[in-house]
Amino acid sequence: MESIATGAAADPEAPPHTIQLPEIDESASSSRGQIYNWSILDLLPNINSDWEEARGLIEGDPSMVRTAITEGYETALHVATKAQQTDFVLKIMEHMNEQDLTLQNLRGDTAFCLAVATANIQLADVMRSRNPDLATLRGSGNMTPLYLAVLLGKEDMAMFLYETTVGLTPEERARIFFQSIKTDLYDMAFRLLTEANGLAMTRDMDDETALHVLARKPPSIFG
Repeated sequence: MESIATGAAADPEAPPHTIQLPEIDESASSSRGQIYNWSILDLLPNINSDWEEARGLIEGDPSMVRTAITEGYETALHVATKAQQTDFVLKIMEHMNEQDLTLQNLRGDTAFCLAVATANIQLADVMRSRNPDLATLRGSGNMTPLYLAVLLGKEDMAMFLYETTVGLTPEERARIFFQSIKTDLYDMAFRLLTEANGLAMTRDMDDETALHVLARKPPSIFG
């Protein structure tokens, strides 16, 4: 998707698949510093009482749901997901299509990546059901959502994603396997090993096998 500027020319620094920032209201100020003309940002902490107002804003300007509202090029969906405002996310998604869910912030993360990072399986499940491609769409650091979950030690999320993540290359599988051991996700590592027992002899970037990595772990982890 092409970047779309609002008003001024497109910003060459903007990430792909991200809608450009609206113009800043220079006269406004808050504890966040500058705030943008999109007042929906201020409604997020009070979604239970303010959803009707937010819905009115969205219905008045449907493009609002796919427009960046922070300097990090985050949409309202990014902000609400990161803040774990589950009710708001579910409601705002009713006004979004499957392509809207692929919008990325300045770091390259979709809102789905943020749901993974916060281990919100409910939101991740709903988003993935709307657009299955989200499970393999890479985010910051060129990481898949599955690798992100493993890196952050979110085992329940990692197992949830692994069930439906397809097309992993042997290199990606090995990378996830070693990272699972490093972050103590042993159920995840064992699952990978049982499905590809050659991983036991695979070496990582430091030319180490899984046994080398495990040997440096404190004895307490083995019960």
